[in-house]
Amino acid sequence: MNTNAAILIYGPDCHSTHSLLESFQEKNVEVKLFSEVENAYHYYCNTRPLVCILHEFSSLESCFPLARRILEFSRDTYLIFIFKQDKMINLRIGFQLGADDCLMIPYDTDELKLRIKAMIRRGFEAKAKPSEYVLGKYLFDAQKDILFFDKLKIHLTTRETDLLSLLCKKINQVVSWEDALNAIWSVDDFANSRVLSIYIYKLRQILKKDPSVQIVTQHGIGYKLTVNSANKITETMPYLYSRV
Repeated sequence: MNTNAAILIYGPDCHSTHSLLESFQEKNVEVKLFSEVENAYHYYCNTRPLVCILHEFSSLESCFPLARRILEFSRDTYLIFIFKQDKMINLRIGFQLGADDCLMIPYDTDELKLRIKAMIRRGFEAKAKPSEYVLGKYLFDAQKDILFFDKLKIHLTTRETDLLSLLCKKINQVVSWEDALNAIWSVDDFANSRVLSIYIYKLRQILKKDPSVQIVTQHGIGYKLTVNSANKITETMPYLYSRV
C-alpha cells in the first residue's frame, strides 16, 4: 500500500465540508478540501492520500466520476461516500463502484473519525506487515490489494483486502462478527453488520472460481475461510507472478 497519512475531502464549498475539514485536522495528518474535480484529482495523483471522502454535490453534479478516476489510478485508498438521505440509490451504486464506506447525512462525526483513524492505522500496519497467501488456485497479495487466478488479475478495494486478510490470518477458524466489525470498521453496530454481509457476498463472488475456497457462515457467530491449502509465501517465490 503506497499511500500517505493524508485525507482528501471533495465536495461543495459549504458548512458540512468545512466542518469535516476542521474535524480531521490533527498532528501528522494532512487534510485538504477541494470543490473542483481536477484540483482534487491532481492532489490525489501527487499525494496519494490514504483516505478520500467524497461528499455529494447537487443532483446535477455527482462525485462518482472522480471516484472512478481514483480507482482507475490506484486502489490503495480508502474511499468514503457521504450522501443525502433522499439519495438511497447512491448507497448501492457507491458500494458497487468499490467504496469502503457510505454514510448518509446526518452522520456521527465522532464515529467517522474513529473509522478513519482505524483506516490510517491499518494502512501503516499493511506497510509494516506485507502478507501473501496461496488460497487454493488463488494467490492473494494483500500488500498490493490483488488476487491472482491463473492469468487473471483481480483488483480488490482496501476494505475487501482488509476483510480477506483478517480471514486469512485465521484460516479454518471462525472470525466473529464482533471481531470483524471492530477490526475493520472500529464500530460494532447493526448498520455496519449489514455492510459486512455485503462485503462477504462480494468476496464469495470473487473467490467462486475455485470451489475449494469457501467463506462459510457460522450462524449466530461469524464467518470462517476454509481452503484445502493456505500457505503463507515469501519473496523467494517471485515466479508465481510471471503468469500475469
